[in-house]
Amino acid sequence: MARGFFSAPPLNYETLARRLALFHKRRATPSLLADYIRANRQLQRTTNQTRHLSPGQNDLGLKVNVASSTLEKELWAVMRRYWPMCVASDLVVQTYVLSAVNADIGPAFSLVAANHKQHSQDLSPGVMALVALLLRRNDYHGCFKLLDITLNSAESKEKRRGQWLSTLGLGIIGATGAGAFVSTCLPLTPWLLSFGVASVCVLGPFFGFRTIEAAAQGARVAWRPRTGFFHRWSQRHEWQLVNRIITSFEEHHEVNGRNFHTSEVRRAPSLAMFDSNDYELHLPQSRALTFPGENFVADERADELARYFRGELQRRRMVWNVLEEERMFIECWSAQGENYFWGEPDQDPAEMVQFHSRAKY
Repeated sequence: MARGFFSAPPLNYETLARRLALFHKRRATPSLLADYIRANRQLQRTTNQTRHLSPGQNDLGLKVNVASSTLEKELWAVMRRYWPMCVASDLVVQTYVLSAVNADIGPAFSLVAANHKQHSQDLSPGVMALVALLLRRNDYHGCFKLLDITLNSAESKEKRRGQWLSTLGLGIIGATGAGAFVSTCLPLTPWLLSFGVASVCVLGPFFGFRTIEAAAQGARVAWRPRTGFFHRWSQRHEWQLVNRIITSFEEHHEVNGRNFHTSEVRRAPSLAMFDSNDYELHLPQSRALTFPGENFVADERADELARYFRGELQRRRMVWNVLEEERMFIECWSAQGENYFWGEPDQDPAEMVQFHSRAKY
């Protein structure tokens, strides 16, 4: 069977069914399963366009009005029939997830969870693909549910714990063997080289951990103080995905001091026109928050999501960092009072970073 066996033209419900019957009689491969997924999803998209054909326009008597839900059920039945192969193949998992543009992605959770359970990597490609799809749909609850059944599951934690203990044991054995080798083969300077080897073995992981900590300073989500090193190391992939989720939420649902310039809520300035908008930045716990104005419309969904995120972060030993631009804005407000006037562009807190960095030199 060729690589494009299922998706080759002509592609309709009749040809797909005949090719599938022939496929069941041959040896299945992951590439053919991925091609069947693409052909099925392509047929689902074209079915919506041909659903309103009149009887006179269908002279061949083909089944052109097959519902997308029927095609999706048949696709999932094929996936269940070849379940071990589907779970073991990253190609099949990614194709099934990424091609589900408008399809139901409920079954994808069980597929990705099974693929992640037997994957050799800590973060499987299927998890990354499903997180990307959920973020495109703004399904933040589904993102955290996916983290709980994959990276935060009991099997994954036990697997990472075993990897940590084996790595630690190999490091101790390697350091002991290197010290014994140096003391035996170089008896003139055993203490100096032994001290050097021990220093590298001890200080190497320490400085590596400090490098990771320094790189995480600018992230939107940080670990709670006094969180253990093992927990930070074992949950580092979960921390990366949580940062991605929070950043996506802020880019699409919030207007803050950082994305005010890129969210297109402010038009380009013009010297021939003076205008203003209704976007205001208030100091937290300020009296201005209780009097938002007549044109203020509260985004209840964004507030509800923010509360949900804080609960999830607290459960995962993480905290929501304060934006540097917002911190600078609060400092300016505290220094000037509530009569602080935002003069564009000199006093824009998002642009003050440049002035502060230049003032240091």
